[in-house]
Amino acid sequence: MKLASILNENLIFCGVAGRDRREIFENLLRMAATQIQLPDSPEKLVAGIIEREDAVGMEYDGLALPHIRLEHLTDLAIIIGMPEQPVQLRESDGAPTSIIILSLIGDETGDTYLKALSAFVRYLGNADTRQRMLSAGSPAEVLAMIRKDNVCLKKTITAEDLMNPPAETVSPDDNLTVALDIFNRGKRTILPVTDAAGKLVGELDATEVIRHFIPEYIFMMESTRFLVSFEPFERIFREEQHYTVRELMQAPRLCIRPDVPLIRFTISLVNRTAGLIFVTDDSGMLIGELSIKNIIHKVLRG
Repeated sequence: MKLASILNENLIFCGVAGRDRREIFENLLRMAATQIQLPDSPEKLVAGIIEREDAVGMEYDGLALPHIRLEHLTDLAIIIGMPEQPVQLRESDGAPTSIIILSLIGDETGDTYLKALSAFVRYLGNADTRQRMLSAGSPAEVLAMIRKDNVCLKKTITAEDLMNPPAETVSPDDNLTVALDIFNRGKRTILPVTDAAGKLVGELDATEVIRHFIPEYIFMMESTRFLVSFEPFERIFREEQHYTVRELMQAPRLCIRPDVPLIRFTISLVNRTAGLIFVTDDSGMLIGELSIKNIIHKVLRG
């Protein structure tokens, strides 16, 4: 499906006035109200949008994607707005927003919305493309640009749409001190292990690292209620610089390609096949990672 086929030229607005997030969103919805029937007042809709954005900690970087789900709405309305000048919508945003894609999502349109959102992120994630759109002189030209660039909706949401870029990695030859510092700095419990070329060769699990320093007999005890020894942790302090990641890492529990559908990797996460799924390309290069947090943040809370 072409993205242009679900867009309405009459819901594309250039030069939207406003000095802050609330004012710009409200003005955008007032302009849209001249073309479609809104299910509520712009003020009430924007209050809901902002409440949701603040609740989930939404951050934007040049492109804003506000949305609201409405039980009594039967269709999906996608409203595109370009402020008169870029505006810092939130203090935490990476860059001022120059393009806003505001979506009103109905009961049965969640799937289409996620596919459209993915298409917009892929397309407008590029600063040069955003600048081309900003240079368009009219809504008709904006829509013509999207149509000419042949922007399409995927048939299904995939790993590529939801994955995070690879976080900090460790190499097999790093010592354990390096890995523990990254575990701490990134508040992580699993780290990807990559070679010098960036290929995924294993994973390092903090739980397994700590387990390595606990005597095996302790795991065979019927009760551990009387254990008070700090010795396993003293061992880590003494020996962490003498262990390499290679000695403690294991094979990745789950690697997938970027085109794997949402439901398939969700089942793996729910079944606890892996706590962290690594996404690799055809040559084995690490290109992303997924956890249950991605499902919550990017699907359940958009």
